[in-house]
Amino acid sequence: MPSAQSEHAATKLSSIAEPASDLPRSFFSRFRSLLLVAGALLLLGAGTLGYWHWQHSWRELETDGYATQQAPLRVPAETMEQRIIFKAEPVYPEQAREAGRQGLAVLDAIIGEDGSVVQVHAISGDALLVKAAADAVRQWKFTPYQFSGQPVRIETTIAVEFQLN
Repeated sequence: MPSAQSEHAATKLSSIAEPASDLPRSFFSRFRSLLLVAGALLLLGAGTLGYWHWQHSWRELETDGYATQQAPLRVPAETMEQRIIFKAEPVYPEQAREAGRQGLAVLDAIIGEDGSVVQVHAISGDALLVKAAADAVRQWKFTPYQFSGQPVRIETTIAVEFQLN
């Protein structure tokens, strides 16, 4: 039979052991809760920052200045043909002349706010004729095209014909 003294010692040990085992559980429970709250706050902050960035970028796209600088206004070739101030005639390439090559060189051109040709890209035509046409078109000058009272960059198609005579 256990003595009173051993029962008292066992009770004392169990009372000491119980709070010690609860302490780590409550500590880790609180730590886990803090981690969950910190993670939620981090996600909320990242979401808010992403939303702000999206709204800011969208406002930039909607402004007239940004849109007109980025995407030139497409204008028909017939309209731009009437706005030519200076038109350099292309030099017929000797190699193309000797080979009997003739036809259309079709180009896509970007005209700046000042009416000068900023970029030229080939759409179709013989490579020799396209190069000669592009060299000439880069020298062309147009009356600046206006949209809402402001000069704007435009994009148009230019066709240059080469004929052997």
